[in-house]
Amino acid sequence: FLRRIQNKIKVDTITPEIFDQILERVCSDYQIVFDPDVADYLRQQCNPDGKGVLRACYPRDMVRIIQSIADYEHRSPTLTRRDMERALQMYFAKT
Repeated sequence: FLRRIQNKIKVDTITPEIFDQILERVCSDYQIVFDPDVADYLRQQCNPDGKGVLRACYPRDMVRIIQSIADYEHRSPTLTRRDMERALQMYFAKT
């Protein structure tokens, strides 16, 4: 029996500034124009109560979903509030 994760590493929450830097870098990787207003909206939605729960994985996960939506709709991906809302609904789905 082999464990899938042999070492556990704690990754703390990140600051809003670092969150934006990660999102900007991910957008660059996916050749999507970065929009600071959409970044602010994403931060607010990921951290609605203001308790500092921003995870470093959120930017890449959201951009990947936006990319998938655009691929499905046969269009170029864009970082718009509308697309971000759709990505957030998929990511934080309630059952």
